Amino acid sequence: MAITLDGTLGLTLPVPLTPANGGTGLSTVGVGALPYGAGTSAMNTLSLGTQGYVLLAGASAPTWGALSGGTF
Repeated sequence: MAITLDGTLGLTLPVPLTPANGGTGLSTVGVGALPYGAGTSAMNTLSLGTQGYVLLAGASAPTWGALSGGTF
């Protein structure tokens, strides 16, 4: 694997850095997306949510949803 430095001293890797090596395993993350852990695999992302929705804990991953009931 080759690691190169560009003219602005930015580091360029030919492949995403794996979680085992301290990276995310992702090559890109969309605008507004939230990366979240996936154990020893590459991280997953959750796309930007709908206005008025909140981040909720799903059974195995975060999700967007509306709150129901209660006082906030």
